[in-house]
Amino acid sequence: GMTNSSLEELFLSNNLVTAVGLRSLSTYLQSESCCLNTLNFYSFNLGDEGAEVLADGLKGNTSLSILYFDPDESNITDVGWAAFSRLLCDTSNANNIYLSNHSILKIGEYQMVNTPLDIREYLELNGRPHPAIHK
Repeated sequence: GMTNSSLEELFLSNNLVTAVGLRSLSTYLQSESCCLNTLNFYSFNLGDEGAEVLADGLKGNTSLSILYFDPDESNITDVGWAAFSRLLCDTSNANNIYLSNHSILKIGEYQMVNTPLDIREYLELNGRPHPAIHK
């Protein structure tokens, strides 16, 4: 597994990484030694399964603030976007809202033009003090 505790940016653009590889990355994202701030997946066929694996891996992660990819090239449908939405604001109960990811500030391309509105709104709340209160 990955154990680098000083890795801050990871560029996986133009790579063929399978869901198994993304699960390994997710394990690292959940580790206490993870200090990754930026993940870059441009020109990467993430798909719904990849989005769900990444969203699961980012539960509890407090270091990542930027997840870059081009939504038009990533083959993510409403299913994958729903996984990111649950990551940012899991409304299944009040405790899960509190435990949702509050550190991510960007998902998608730099301007987030093609990122769904609900996700952009959750990301905006993450930029505020005590985001769980507002969610």
